[in-house]
Amino acid sequence: MLDGCLAEIVVKWFGFPKCKTFDCFAGDTVFGFVSSYLGNQFIGIELREEQANFNNERTKRNDRKNTSVMTEEIYLII
Repeated sequence: MLDGCLAEIVVKWFGFPKCKTFDCFAGDTVFGFVSSYLGNQFIGIELREEQANFNNERTKRNDRKNTSVMTEEIYLII
């Protein structure tokens, strides 16, 4: 599991403002949430269908509550 502080350092040091970020091993998408919080668009790839579905549901839930600026998309690889 990626630490949120480490994810923020990676995005700030190696990314550009308002860029698109990509994670080919999305997992629980800490990187995606941090990246989106910092104003980037996030796209992730996940091998496990249940994890991809969970991440997409969590994103929708946060958007409805207006508690996140998440623009995450998680794709399932079959």
